[in-house]
Amino acid sequence: MKFSVRAAILNTALLVSTVGIAIPFGTYLAQYYQSLKSHSRIGNFEIHVKNMPHEVTLYGTSTCKYCKLAREHLHATHINFNDLLIDQAPMAESRFNQLGESSVPVLVTEHRLIIGFHPEEFNDLLKLYQSKQ
Repeated sequence: MKFSVRAAILNTALLVSTVGIAIPFGTYLAQYYQSLKSHSRIGNFEIHVKNMPHEVTLYGTSTCKYCKLAREHLHATHINFNDLLIDQAPMAESRFNQLGESSVPVLVTEHRLIIGFHPEEFNDLLKLYQSKQ
């Protein structure tokens, strides 16, 4: 097998240009995917409220400022909710991990969840539960 300097240079150039394109594109693609991913999902989240005192569950941490705002908002709207602190209770962390989310707060009802603190969406969702309480 004959070694060709020209082939080696071309292969090296191709490798460098491929990596040079792939890294920025991969980073961009990950950011683009996150922007498309909605902060609200519809599905069967019954396990997160079943056998709990209330029909609404808030997953959060004790140090998250948005979790604090979400709690204050829920209290101000007189919504009873299960307040699960994933940084203080292994059971809460385990249940939160089942959602596959990586950020808090997460507000969960039987058929919907909201990731992050979005007061308008909280209000729309919670109108259903205010009438039940």
